[in-house]
Amino acid sequence: MKPGDVSNMIVVGNNYTFFRLNAHVPAGKVKLEDVKKDLRTDLQKRKYDQLRSSLDKRLRKTAKVEVL
Repeated sequence: MKPGDVSNMIVVGNNYTFFRLNAHVPAGKVKLEDVKKDLRTDLQKRKYDQLRSSLDKRLRKTAKVEVL
């Protein structure tokens, strides 16, 4: 397929689908300077989510619910 081409109809179980190739980018190496900012942001977000999840688990483990 070439970029912009649309596939024929594909049957997957009870579903029908098509796909279009937007672009093909061959695998390659990227310089650290080019991805450093995005990588740092992703790692900070992952750490934040892990800390939040662990706090949630600890709070639920020791939570006491009272019905008034």
